[in-house]
Order: sequence, then structure tokens, then C-alpha cells
Amino acid sequence: MKITCENGHCFERISSCRVCPICAASAHKDYEFLLQFSAPAQRALFQHKITSLEDIQKNNLEDLSKLHGIGKSTINKIKQLLN
Repeated sequence: MKITCENGHCFERISSCRVCPICAASAHKDYEFLLQFSAPAQRALFQHKITSLEDIQKNNLEDLSKLHGIGKSTINKIKQLLN
């Protein structure tokens, strides 16, 4: 499925994930915090405008775990960061 993001980048996606890889890659330069997570977790967090530890603290771990791309290893990593 071809998708065009709000910034005009065209990309093909075979899953239901609609995060533009071009936008996500450029944003990661500004949000190095996300780089410690897997690519699916990075996309999920970025899509929900969670780009810092402060943003994570504003969210419930149970809600975060429901996001597509957030798995057990990401939740464990977040727990380590919060302690």
C-alpha cells in the first residue's frame, strides 16, 4: 500500500503502521533518546509524540504496552530508565 505522509513523503507500507520512515529517521536525529529502543518501538513512541523520558513518565506502562511495536523488552527497558 502506498502512503503519503503529511510532509509529502511517499512510501510503501505492508502493515497497518503509518509512520513515515523518512520523517521518523530525521526526527531521530533530534530525539536521540528513542535510539535505545528497537525500530518498531521507536516508531510507536514517535507516532504517539513520546520522545523523552519526561514524556514516558506522563504515560501509564499498561497503556504503553498496548501500543503496536511496544513489547516486553521495551517495557523492561522503560522500567529500568524510570528507576
